[in-house]
Amino acid sequence: MHDIFRPSQLDRLPAAQKRVATGAMKVDCSLADQEHFLQLCNHESVRRDLLLPTIYASLDPRRIPRLLDLDANPLSKRILAALNLFAAAIVGLGHLIEDAEEPPLHATLELWDRFLPWARFAHQIGDVLRTIPSCFMARVPPRALFLVLVGLARVPLASKEKMEHMPRVWHAEGFLELVIPAWQIALDDYDQMKGAVFAKSCALIFPNEYTRRHADDALRGAGGSIEHLASLVARHLRILAPLLTTPQTPSSGDPFLIPLVFQVCNITHGIDRIIGDSRGSVLKVPLLKATCAAGAVPSLTQMFAFVANAKRAGAIYSGPDSVLIITDKTLNMLNLAMYFDPKYIALATRHGFIDGLVECVTQGVPESLAKVMDVLLTETLTDAALQLQLIDPLVDAVMRLSNERDTLSPAFKSRPLGAAYHQAERAIRLGGDMLDAFVKRQPPGRACDNLKCQYMGPRASFRRCGGCKARFYCSDACQKLDWRDGHQRWCLTVRDTRLAHLKIFPKRQLSFMRFILNWYFTVNGSGTPLKDSAGPAIYCRPASILRSRGPTTVPLVIIELRGGRPDDTRVRVSGTADVRAGIGGADQDPTLEEWIDRAQRSRRRICVHVVKVPLVTGEHYIVMPLRSNMSYLSDTVARLAKGIPRSLTHERALEQLAEEFSRTRVPSKLRTLY
Repeated sequence: MHDIFRPSQLDRLPAAQKRVATGAMKVDCSLADQEHFLQLCNHESVRRDLLLPTIYASLDPRRIPRLLDLDANPLSKRILAALNLFAAAIVGLGHLIEDAEEPPLHATLELWDRFLPWARFAHQIGDVLRTIPSCFMARVPPRALFLVLVGLARVPLASKEKMEHMPRVWHAEGFLELVIPAWQIALDDYDQMKGAVFAKSCALIFPNEYTRRHADDALRGAGGSIEHLASLVARHLRILAPLLTTPQTPSSGDPFLIPLVFQVCNITHGIDRIIGDSRGSVLKVPLLKATCAAGAVPSLTQMFAFVANAKRAGAIYSGPDSVLIITDKTLNMLNLAMYFDPKYIALATRHGFIDGLVECVTQGVPESLAKVMDVLLTETLTDAALQLQLIDPLVDAVMRLSNERDTLSPAFKSRPLGAAYHQAERAIRLGGDMLDAFVKRQPPGRACDNLKCQYMGPRASFRRCGGCKARFYCSDACQKLDWRDGHQRWCLTVRDTRLAHLKIFPKRQLSFMRFILNWYFTVNGSGTPLKDSAGPAIYCRPASILRSRGPTTVPLVIIELRGGRPDDTRVRVSGTADVRAGIGGADQDPTLEEWIDRAQRSRRRICVHVVKVPLVTGEHYIVMPLRSNMSYLSDTVARLAKGIPRSLTHERALEQLAEEFSRTRVPSKLRTLY
């Protein structure tokens, strides 16, 4: 008899139940005693305070090797013995948890700590659990089921076994349908639980690979609502992220927290792979979109930034390729989130996404991540560079990468990753005009950009770098120090690039060319459009025009045509226009000069349409004059741009485009509007 069972408690049981409990506690307990003990646990008249010590004795580690002895007992006998043990524990815990005074997880872990000797029988336990019929599992209270499984997950955790030794209990039919409601109950009770233990243990309960049955069971467990399931994933990510990223927490260096990032993310990825549809050109990830909408992007970004630092992550976890797999998983999830909704770019940036991306590049990006990094650097970050609230972190990231260029890994220097980086770097560096607006939005006062100074003072008292227009200094001495510390590496690139563009785009008398040149050089940071005596200077903020993420929707940008340099209020985006087909009518469309004259005579403003045109040296954004009710010209512009021979130079190609555009006809139904 086990020493934790007090005889005085045993005497309080009826005689028949006392005999069963006594027999269940014997080291040489028979299978019949186990069956009787299971019935005893299900009996309503059993006193609750007697169940826990009885279960303790039932799970005495001295009897486990004998019951599961591969040589002494046949498989059917071992399964029956283990099934009775698990069933007794599950049912007993269900009764205990209903009126437990202390936090449920504490009692669960105390009970399941006795399972540590079972670690080397993990596979056999998994075989046993798969034999438990779903009708029996359905009668188990959800809270009890989840906490028992949490305790079972403690077996490989506490014994430092590998994660793949986790018993495959999830192969049982209807398992996830039972676990999802229990998962929600456990999340609701998280405040009274041991956070790190809970996060580690319950993540191991979910499958590594998902099938159609798993996905259907999970959705049924969530009441058929993807949003409800996504809210549970987001809540778990919010629990796990602080444990992983906060140095002050005792579990911050726990090696099991890193693979658990993959385990939680795999819930979303595995189910989306089943219920989503990636056929054709449309990628559907409904659970990921719902998870991000539930507020998971900050937590996911924090975990990505942590695991992206391979040196730091490798110091506490040395699993084979695990850090790479987790980085790949989190980075792809963030990339998809940013693709479907650009608002997540700014949200992720505020939570360390740029730092994580820099760590990926500087510490060596393998071939498997090159593609997603290419997309992020050429599209996501290039667009993000033109959003005013992201300039500071992006410029800092470029500086860090520039300072470490000599020590970059071969994977970074290889194509396409190297070219992608340089394109993003160029987009960030040449945003001088955009930075003007950013500076104006900052609160009064700023810090000197010389990191060794950091003097805070009124913004008007700082002098600005004349090359990049991105740095501000409190004195000439600070500017000289920062120049020697690395600023000269990329500041001169702006001037060199501007001179190169001047050679490619000579001054022309065509008003359309003048418009494009004025816009092009303003976008690329010169801040000084070419002068044209025939008409006013036209400015266009890059943050306003480069917002289009798809081929069918474009922004309409309103530019004020007034003297002097316009402020931020003169340029604004007025919604989007869809590409429309159908060009007809007899009247010619007015030329650009006529459009400008009309705009000056009327409301003194003009709308432009932004199109990405493939030319000899790559894709460039071209600005077309467009009134707010002229979205039909989108199709014309796209058709003309597509027909330009790629062998032509920039100059000739743009001239041809201008000539063709000037002959575009206005539909007769819109003729009266002009």
